[in-house]
Amino acid sequence: MTTRIEYEHGTEINILRACMNINTPDLVAIGGEHSVEVLQLTEDSCTVLASFYIGVRVTAIAWSPRTVSPSQGDAWCIELATAGEDLNLRLLTKHFEDVEESIFIFGGGLSGHRKKVNDLTWCGGFGEDNYRYLASVSDEKVLLFWDLSSLSSASPSPSPNPSKLPDPFRSPTPSSGSQPIPFAVSYAHPLHSVVSHPSTAKDIVVSDSQGSVFVVDWRVDEDPSERYRGLSIAQLIDPRALADARTGMQTVWGGSLSWNLVDPNLIGAAYGSRYSIWDMRELQGGKPTYSGSAFPHGIHRFRWSPISTTLFAVSSHSPLEDATILIQDTRFDKLDPRRIVLKPRPHRVRDFDWLRGSGVGVAEPRIVAAVGRKVMVVDIGREAFQ
Repeated sequence: MTTRIEYEHGTEINILRACMNINTPDLVAIGGEHSVEVLQLTEDSCTVLASFYIGVRVTAIAWSPRTVSPSQGDAWCIELATAGEDLNLRLLTKHFEDVEESIFIFGGGLSGHRKKVNDLTWCGGFGEDNYRYLASVSDEKVLLFWDLSSLSSASPSPSPNPSKLPDPFRSPTPSSGSQPIPFAVSYAHPLHSVVSHPSTAKDIVVSDSQGSVFVVDWRVDEDPSERYRGLSIAQLIDPRALADARTGMQTVWGGSLSWNLVDPNLIGAAYGSRYSIWDMRELQGGKPTYSGSAFPHGIHRFRWSPISTTLFAVSSHSPLEDATILIQDTRFDKLDPRRIVLKPRPHRVRDFDWLRGSGVGVAEPRIVAAVGRKVMVVDIGREAFQ
């Protein structure tokens, strides 16, 4: 394991997301206490491509399918959605022709979420409308779907200058006529994660905090013959997490979720100290096909490798653990996972993601992690994929 790059953000990093677009293998977005930065990573360097001043802590980030890295040509584009502690959603954009970054605020007030937004994802698949629809989940037990087509005709605001200390609750917003109105789906428990897959424009996967994962056909209303079955195609369960939640034994909320990019039949999630994997071809009453345990004080993040059907990584958010990432291969479940210790206690992994690879000058698979204020890029070696 080699740490090739370290980059220091100005504040504690709360959220980190690598872009998984095929034509964007080298971009990472980080969300701190008041801003979002977009980083371009090569083999041994880090460049800040854009900095968006939000004014509040960032709680969720999602990359738009329209994003194209500068490494792929001159006509590059940065577009992502974020959620903040003020419960507003924001569309952040910067194009190769733009002098300044742009921020478009929506989703506030009565039409949006009323509790912390935990995750976002674009859910339009590969089609022409892949950038049109956005899904969001929150602690208020609600999944919202946003049609962003109205934003294309609205005028965004430039990213404010941090030195002017603007009030984020009085930031300029578009006219009410251009504000998207969401479609809401309610659940029984707080929702932790929502993920989509580029192979489908109608299915998403949602996890709650107490052991249930829902595969949702959010476009079922377009086919009247299928309305009888509702939005959920299947409910996957972690029996132990469900039992702990019902008996009051649950000490750590979970629900970190990942959908395998290579094989859309594979879904993984983490609850408490355990992780579970479901193969949609072998449903056993919704029970996991494969499960195991990792950090005794709770798993914070579960991430499939973007180039493998068997490799995944998990991290803990507990101050009782070192800043460590565990890499596990389902083919060798009897072997101990590979342990990557980034820093000793009291440091901890705030968030991490895989880099898709095939970027400029990059020959090996890498993991990028947020530890305190630092972004650390780690080469894990080709042997992990053999």
